[in-house]
Amino acid sequence: MKNKKGILLALLLSNSLLLSGCVVTPLIELTDDENALITNYSAKVVAKYNTYQKDGLNCTLPDPVLERSTEEKVEEKNTEESTEVDEEKNTEKSDTKENKENNQTTSENKEDNSSSTTLAKLMEHENDLTIECTGTTTAQSFNEKGVYSISPQPGMLYAVVHLKVTNKTSSDVAVNNLMKTLDISAKINGETYPAMKSLLSNDFFTYTGTVTANSSIDMVMLFEIPSDAAAGLGGILLEATVNGTKSAVKL
Repeated sequence: MKNKKGILLALLLSNSLLLSGCVVTPLIELTDDENALITNYSAKVVAKYNTYQKDGLNCTLPDPVLERSTEEKVEEKNTEESTEVDEEKNTEKSDTKENKENNQTTSENKEDNSSSTTLAKLMEHENDLTIECTGTTTAQSFNEKGVYSISPQPGMLYAVVHLKVTNKTSSDVAVNNLMKTLDISAKINGETYPAMKSLLSNDFFTYTGTVTANSSIDMVMLFEIPSDAAAGLGGILLEATVNGTKSAVKL
């Protein structure tokens, strides 16, 4: 009985040594061809079952929402840049136009202010006469002493500039405008109308007579204008042309 137990114990110890892995099995060395074969096979297997192989090394799935958001941002940026460019062009264009208008206005003002004259100077009586405008009216016709009458053309009327001519000296002053070349026009609403000459006794352009010392007489200027221009008569401006040069007439 004791012998059987000893044999059994010896068998158990032998099995324990075998199962414990103490027996070292040498590694099998592979040739280069065998290594290449295993590597290619492994790559083929991985590629076969890797559904994202077409995306390359980066296997992150594309996000349609993110892509759409990126495209919208790019379009929005392009729109903003285009709008900014348009605004800059419009601003530059507006500034150029404004500067041009300002320069034109300044030039016109300089022209108006640089050359001016008076009616007395045009008459060569600036040292003894003063002339002022006492008002402007319109008239459909003029009658004088029942023997002389004038009327404008159809659709026209007379713009009448009333003048007060004063002799500021203590001596009589002889006036003969009929023999002088007085080229005067009126500007109404931006339109220019030449003066007309009549045989009225108090017509400024044909007046011949004497202004006594320290006294005044009334004269008129007549301009034939369209009936619809009468509304702008309050802003009438007189302009004289002397030796080809235009000058504003101060009243």
